[in-house]
Order: sequence, then structure tokens, then C-alpha cells
Amino acid sequence: MRVSDRMSFSLLLDNLSKIQSQIFERTRQISSGKRLHKPSQDPAPSARLVRLRDELARINQYGRNIQNARVRLGAADEALNSLRNLLDVVHERGAFGLTETINQDQRDTVAAEIDQILQSVLSLGNTRVDGRQIFAGSHTDTEPFQLVAGTYVYQGDSQTLDVEIADNRNVLTSIPGDQIFADPSADLLNSLQGLADAFRAGDRDLAKNILEDIGNAENLIDLARVRVGEAVRLTQETERNHENLTLQLVQEASGIEDADIAESITELTRAETSLQATLQTGARARVSLFDLIG
Repeated sequence: MRVSDRMSFSLLLDNLSKIQSQIFERTRQISSGKRLHKPSQDPAPSARLVRLRDELARINQYGRNIQNARVRLGAADEALNSLRNLLDVVHERGAFGLTETINQDQRDTVAAEIDQILQSVLSLGNTRVDGRQIFAGSHTDTEPFQLVAGTYVYQGDSQTLDVEIADNRNVLTSIPGDQIFADPSADLLNSLQGLADAFRAGDRDLAKNILEDIGNAENLIDLARVRVGEAVRLTQETERNHENLTLQLVQEASGIEDADIAESITELTRAETSLQATLQTGARARVSLFDLIG
């Protein structure tokens, strides 16, 4: 069977087109460093690459959640630590106020000092982070502790807020203020107010009883700090797990997507050599355009 000039030229063009596509693809791989540029190039690995990217995006979101949780937990721990230190001062000044040998003027001075501490405790209870209350439960837009008719009243709720930091793993980001400042067994703000009033009234027995109630508040603060510390530890552990998993996923994605530059250069050289050989073959064939259209 004789191959016509038209058929030879058609085969030549088809071969040239394939070689040029190879050159283009290898050049693009070398310049971009990527083996895959569109799913149709290799559907199965491309589908896996999409899943890997989705998983990495989810881990990144968990990372942002962890950072936000740490900010709130850090603020809560700092507030609780400051609160604990203030109560140490209350006990110290309270013990002095209970001393039998001091006079009423000295007890009035102790009462004034406790008034100042009370305002500091109130400020800690109304701590905000990024404009949101951290001791108000879910009522993050509401100042949790307010003076109503001479009594400090908790305006938040008892809901503990948490955030997802991994698949099926949440961590608390706040502790409701009623578990620290307004627990029935240790109504801290009103106890401090009552303690100052008792010293001003010279009622040492009442002051002693209130100091015992404040001791209960200290226990609640210590428990809260343990919970916050455990939450921080959980975020750190989870973050390390995310870092390890991210490394694995990135390596797998790189193995799918990244080009072998050395191989691409070798294949580009072969394609260019093949192109030159094909062009030389076409030149020897001396195919005329007039032959094709004649």
C-alpha cells in the first residue's frame, strides 16, 4: 500500500504536535516545579490532592481556633492569678483587722483597703478579650458583674464555652463567672463588700466568718486554674499533633504534585532531539504545499 504525500504530511504534523505538547508540558513543569496543573492530567492522584488540600485547610482552621482559645485561656489564667494574689492580701489585711489590740481607726483603714481590692476584683471579673467578656458564660456581650441596689449581681449564665480544635475534640475557652466570683458557697464580691462593712462596724466575729467564706472562694479559683491549665495543655498537645500531620500531608501532596525536575529536564532534552529529527525527516520528504492543495 503506497502512502500518499498528503498522508505523510498529516502524520508528520501529528507527530510534531505531540512533540510540541511534550516540550510545552516539560517546560511548564520545570518552570513551575509542578507535575500536575489540571485534574484531567491524572484524575486519581488529582482527586487525592484535592482531599489532601481540604484536610490541610481543616487543620489550618483548627490552628486558628487553638490560637483564639489560647488568647482567652491566657487572659483567664492571668486574671485568676491576679485574683488569687489579691485574696492573699485580703487575708493578710483581714488578719490584721481581727487583731484585738488595734483601734477602730486602723480597722477603718483596713476596710478602705478592702474597698480598693473589691474594685480590682470587680475589674478582673469583667475582663474583656477582643471586646468579649470571658467570665460571662455565653453572654459575652454583657458585663457579668454589676452593682444592683447595693448588691453585686451576676448577669451572665452558667454555660462553659468551648471550641473545636481537632476532629471530635473540643477545648474550653472560658469558665462562667458564677463558678468563681458568685458561687453560693463563696459569693466573693459581696463577701468583700461585707468584710469591709464589718470592719467599719467593728464587728470582728462577722469579719472572721466572712474571711472563712473568702477561703472557699480561693478553693474555687484554684480549681478554675487547674481547668484552664488542662485546657492549655490540651491545645499544646493537639497543636503538636497537627504539626506532625501537616508535615505528612504536605509531603504526600508534594509527592503527587511536584515534578521531578531532573526527569523533566531529561525528557525535555529527548523531546527537543525528537523534534529536530522529525523536522529533518520532513525536510528530506520535501513535501510541497502545492501537493497538498493541488
